[in-house]
Amino acid sequence: MSWISSLIKRTAHGRALLTEIDRLKAERQELKNSLKAARDDIKVMRAREGYPALAALTYAGQMRAALDELSDSPDLQARIPGLKDIAARVNLTVCDRDIMLKKSTTQHYLGTGLSALDSIFTACPEIAARPPQKILDFGCGYGRVLRMLKAAWPHSVTFACDVAPDGLAFCMEHFDVTGFRSQIRPHAVPLAHGFDLIWVGSLITHLNEDSIMGFISLFRHLLEPGGRMVFTTHGDYVIERLQEGQFHYDLTPDQQKRIIQGYTASGYAYQDYVKSPGYGVSATSSSWLRPRVEALGRLRYVAHLPRYWDNHQDVWCFQMEG
Repeated sequence: MSWISSLIKRTAHGRALLTEIDRLKAERQELKNSLKAARDDIKVMRAREGYPALAALTYAGQMRAALDELSDSPDLQARIPGLKDIAARVNLTVCDRDIMLKKSTTQHYLGTGLSALDSIFTACPEIAARPPQKILDFGCGYGRVLRMLKAAWPHSVTFACDVAPDGLAFCMEHFDVTGFRSQIRPHAVPLAHGFDLIWVGSLITHLNEDSIMGFISLFRHLLEPGGRMVFTTHGDYVIERLQEGQFHYDLTPDQQKRIIQGYTASGYAYQDYVKSPGYGVSATSSSWLRPRVEALGRLRYVAHLPRYWDNHQDVWCFQMEG
């Protein structure tokens, strides 16, 4: 295209056209900047006057309709005690920066949250008779699961933790929880203690071996005697998807091959995301993970539910011995 531009510039009319194009581009950018500033001003004014966030209004009807439909499911009602009452208590306030909602549907977003409750009740059914008193959602994001935990156990003291300050602040403001800022490394996380339920959705799925065991050791330290940690991992199903080319998990073809080979050989594999050293995709088999967790001491294996959370990730439950 450079030779075309050169030809245009040789005439006065051509030069005038290029000048006009530059002016229109600059004007378009100014309009975009003005529109963004106006939207930001509206958000600030609405917050100052106590109005709900724009995202809450945008999704309000969709969220309630989707949740009503999900809570009518006989299968979910059988697995989640008091589902209809829980659904009535769910805080449906959402953030317009919640990427999990933006790249999903309202039904799938809420269904994933309910699937976490299903995972907890199925992995440790006795929790229905003995509700947890102190709960931690580690990796809370913008509250996809947290809102369900609050609705299921409204009288429990609930804590939230996340590496992203924006999501954590949103959860603290809208879900009445105490928040802690997480870090990529487990030893740098300041947290309260004495939890009798810790939920960790899709964290282990992104960590290498040292970080996996470091975080599980941290959760072990935070548990009350008798308390349970419920976390999710990538297992056989994820490897099958990679083998069949169904999904790439943001990995290069070479990385996908290494994950498959490593998992097949040893039951564990990990690859960094290209632009995120120390954070990526892991796959952990039962034969690899369970003995390593039990070797930490005082953690009793309770359950392993393959491909259970959101019909995708494996669910694990371990209980702290008294």
